[in-house]
Amino acid sequence: MASKEKMNLKRQTTQMVIYAVLILAAITVIFPLWWTFLTSIKMRIDIYHEPPIYIPHKVTLDFWKLAWFTRSTKEWYRNTVGISVISTILSLLIGMPAAYSLARFKFPGRKDIAFYILSTRMFPPITISIPIFQTMQRLGFLDTWYALIIIYTAFNLSLVVLVLSAYFKEIPNEIEESAM
Repeated sequence: MASKEKMNLKRQTTQMVIYAVLILAAITVIFPLWWTFLTSIKMRIDIYHEPPIYIPHKVTLDFWKLAWFTRSTKEWYRNTVGISVISTILSLLIGMPAAYSLARFKFPGRKDIAFYILSTRMFPPITISIPIFQTMQRLGFLDTWYALIIIYTAFNLSLVVLVLSAYFKEIPNEIEESAM
């Protein structure tokens, strides 16, 4: 009976430690979000107050109005959506045939090509940021959608080819042959 109580105590202690770690992790994640939200509804004077004010004396939505209803915010969202949609469509249009050919056709050097495509994911984009900047400057594409669309498409192509080639490999050949 004593060993059973000992095991029960050990299990309860383990669970308490696990819960304590999980609660600490939750606080670590939630506190910055909570603090950011509270800061966004405080008066400007309360934001810079020493010691910090944890609960605002007066709630204001001025910062929310500034963020959501200025002209530049709408422009930023339009740019983000436009560039993202166009670069995603281009990445899929260019990457899909490449992924299909890598998945379905057997040709010499296929594995080498797949390796080279995958190896582009190994290098952080910052390593080639200066050459990209210089190239875009020479092309006259600085501060344009074209530059971002070209860059995002180029960086996303390897991921598209990698994911879609794995997807195409999973589709049975019989399904494809029955469609012909």
